[in-house]
Amino acid sequence: MPRRHPEVSHPRSRWRWWTLLWLVWCVTGWSATGQQSLPSEADILARIDAVQNDKALVEAQREAAVAQYRIALEHLRGIGPQHDRVRELEHEAASAPQRVREIEHRLDRQPPVAPPNSRASYEELTRQFAQAQTDLNTARANAQEVAREAEDIGRAPLTLREAAARARAARLSAAEQLANLAKTSQPVVIRQAQEVALRAEIAARDAESEALDTALQTLEARAGLVTARRKLADAEVERASDQVAQLQELLSGQRHAIAERVRKMAQQFTAEAAAQPEVIAAEANANAELATRLATVIDQIDGAVEEQQQLRQRIDELTELRRTAADQLEIARLGGSLGQVLHRQRLQLPNLLQHRQDLRQRSEAIALARFAQLELRTQLKEREDLESRVAERIGGLPPAEQDAVRSGLREQFERGNALLERFDRTYTTYIAELGAVDQLQRELSNLVTDYATLLERNLVWIADTQ
Repeated sequence: MPRRHPEVSHPRSRWRWWTLLWLVWCVTGWSATGQQSLPSEADILARIDAVQNDKALVEAQREAAVAQYRIALEHLRGIGPQHDRVRELEHEAASAPQRVREIEHRLDRQPPVAPPNSRASYEELTRQFAQAQTDLNTARANAQEVAREAEDIGRAPLTLREAAARARAARLSAAEQLANLAKTSQPVVIRQAQEVALRAEIAARDAESEALDTALQTLEARAGLVTARRKLADAEVERASDQVAQLQELLSGQRHAIAERVRKMAQQFTAEAAAQPEVIAAEANANAELATRLATVIDQIDGAVEEQQQLRQRIDELTELRRTAADQLEIARLGGSLGQVLHRQRLQLPNLLQHRQDLRQRSEAIALARFAQLELRTQLKEREDLESRVAERIGGLPPAEQDAVRSGLREQFERGNALLERFDRTYTTYIAELGAVDQLQRELSNLVTDYATLLERNLVWIADTQ
């Protein structure tokens, strides 16, 4: 058997080996320029593996060294994204003038909103209106996103300078720690790991500072691009709003006309019932009542749409107020009138209790409408076989009277079925409009809650500082 060398596993020999390894690594890590090269991620992972498998190390030393290497990995992995950010910012700034010109050209060449076809059917206009509403919601969401970007750009100079100062201070602290590392009494294996971690942090802070400096240098070009994008987004919202308004006006006019025709139909059915045999008169009166209910629901659709417009306007107003709240509060704080501003804005907010009551009532209205629609569909199902229903109704009449009323009764059943089918479609539209109102109400309620929380938090701050 080969001779074993007990001194190899002796702790002092082990420490001498770590010291020699550290010195070799330090010497070979220096480049021709005098700067030490940064180990790769694979190198650090190999060092972690070596430390974890070194049985001669005390557990506390092993954990401390591995923790430092893991810190080094985190810093190392953050360098690449910072370099990517620099390239992204430089590319965005370089392309900004051309993109601004393209946006301005698009705004100049934007054609006016084409009016909808006034001869289109109610169903076609309803389909176009639903699509226009979707387009408007998309345009609003995009405009809000661009507005947030513009706000971020507006706050960027101060934010970036503060972040850059923090990054440089952290870099200086890490450099001082690295310079004083040799004076510490830590074991070699821990000092090795600390050195790697500190050098990785210095490199990461340098990359962060470069990215922040690039963000500041490219800020003007990027701000110009965001301003142009905001103009375009606002113009698209305005166009989509015009389209929705035009379609809504046409639909509203058609709904009024349809409701009036249905009411006249109900009056006609009632007048016809007076001159008909009892069995036909009963169905004619039932159809008259159904037509009257249908006209009422058609009117309610218009009410739901108008409520949507009011809620949307209130949401837009409150969103704009909330968007500028931070600047207003800062100005008021500097001017010493913050408390008055907060109290005044808080009193102007809608009543949350009323919002909750409206939401509860609307949920009940939607549930009732759905239940009524289910009843209508049940009636339609039961009336599918007209001949059976006619035979059932006239079954107790003499044969001569059956022949006399059969045709008229069948006509009333057909009218009733047509009214039920229209009523079913109308309920579908009505429930959808109520759902849209409910969604807007909840959006407004959440916005009010968020803004009220902001104001009350600042009110508490004032009370605490007085």
